[in-house]
Amino acid sequence: MQQLESAFKKISRFISRAEEKMEFYTLSISEKKNILIDNPQKHIALRTRNDANEAEILFTTALGVIPVFAPFGEALTRQEFLLALIQGMRLIPFVLSDGRIAVPLYKDFSTQDALRLLNDLDGIFYKRFNCRLELAKTDASEMTILEQRMSGARRYYLEEHGDWTARFTESLEDELSRVSFVSFLRQRIKAHILKGTPACYPVAPPAQSAAWRRQRENADYDFPVLNGCREDVRNFFYRDTFIYEQYAVPGKVEASPGDVVIDAGAFIGDTACYFSRKVGKEGRVLAFEIVPETIDFARQNMRINGCDNVEILPNALSDASSTFTVVLNPHSNSAAFVADASDDDAKDVVSVDAVTLDDLAAERAITVDFIKADIEGAEMRMLRGAARTIARDAPVCAICLYHRQEDYWQIPQFLKELRPDYAFWFRCEAEPVLFARKKN
Repeated sequence: MQQLESAFKKISRFISRAEEKMEFYTLSISEKKNILIDNPQKHIALRTRNDANEAEILFTTALGVIPVFAPFGEALTRQEFLLALIQGMRLIPFVLSDGRIAVPLYKDFSTQDALRLLNDLDGIFYKRFNCRLELAKTDASEMTILEQRMSGARRYYLEEHGDWTARFTESLEDELSRVSFVSFLRQRIKAHILKGTPACYPVAPPAQSAAWRRQRENADYDFPVLNGCREDVRNFFYRDTFIYEQYAVPGKVEASPGDVVIDAGAFIGDTACYFSRKVGKEGRVLAFEIVPETIDFARQNMRINGCDNVEILPNALSDASSTFTVVLNPHSNSAAFVADASDDDAKDVVSVDAVTLDDLAAERAITVDFIKADIEGAEMRMLRGAARTIARDAPVCAICLYHRQEDYWQIPQFLKELRPDYAFWFRCEAEPVLFARKKN
């Protein structure tokens, strides 16, 4: 596929140029214990002074990634923080297999400028965190990791799934969907090679939708009250759920008055409030959430906002009825992971009952009109447990497509097998979401 091939060519040119004309350093943090994730929200309040120098501006900007990645642990947060520092210098860093950040610098006078800037950043880092940014000279052999990842990404995205991707992209219903889907995959390929990760988050929207976003941002909105999250997270939800309407292609694919909506992954109820307004008094929203504290806030927010047509259910939607254990993240009530044998000593553990949408729909004798899912990588399991319902009811679907590497092709392929008459759209103005709707 030509659009994806160009992404590989661009990175290949960088590798060739780096091996020939650059020298290499590695960047890491000296302290081994947690230093970034223990109180991530404190970094939000830091503002850059009007007289701040370049290093101070870079450092303050990089701090902004900490609250975003802190729920996923210290290692990933460090990686993203260091990458943000180097990318802010307009350089192209990459992650080594041991987690250190490789920093290629041109072999000319600009290298000394970059090293001085990194030294200034180290001073700021030491004052704030009482540990050092460790910069060490290395050699071009570190580039072999990029070549290995390049080979793996090419095999996966072009050789194994390139033909499917080309056909699916062409079948999308509008040009913005096609442009957005290719942009999403190109960012995935870049993350695969430079970071060594199969997924990519956040995803930047394409330039083609910039005017639409500005128009939406300048309109007036009646936002609901949302208790249970920090102000920055609340503003994030207001923007993505209500301004950008990330679970709709306005005027083409959206929940309608009177619909029965399944909201899988309701968190504190922002999307439940959104769908409650869309479906009106004649509609119903069944919102599923598994974190106890979050469930309480979601129910509270439904009462405050008068969402009488919403029911909050403390269940996971999956491919089988079962009970499993999840470990709650101490830094975020929006993040949890399934426990295993190594988690025996975990403190925040809860038991969760999983149900299938097929069983629920049969038990309640409902026709499902709309399914939204953002459930941290469990989307395919949820869809398998909803196969009979989807085949029968042909609900509109809005499914997040970014948690797992294979979701971008497995989910649309699965939906198309269930309903050959589905048409598809794709948007990533907020999170990457696949939309499916029965053709007219």
